[in-house]
Amino acid sequence: MARPRTATRTVEHPDPSEVSLQQVLEALVDPVRRMVVSQLARADEDKSCGTFDLADVADAHRYMEANGQVGTIVVTVAHEDGTGS
Repeated sequence: MARPRTATRTVEHPDPSEVSLQQVLEALVDPVRRMVVSQLARADEDKSCGTFDLADVADAHRYMEANGQVGTIVVTVAHEDGTGS
């Protein structure tokens, strides 16, 4: 299985003053979210999301099924001009 490329992406975060304690507690009821938060808190480095080319979408799916990711898996598609998105 191909290893994903890591891509820098900008994530929109809400202003902390707009997030209530109730919203945080409700989000952490989900055991998967608790696991993700725990892994991120223990990480020695930034946890980037995996990026795969469309040609490797089967590898991306296997990577997801193996629970190898923390976050979003991005599949890129090349445009006719050679750029990707």
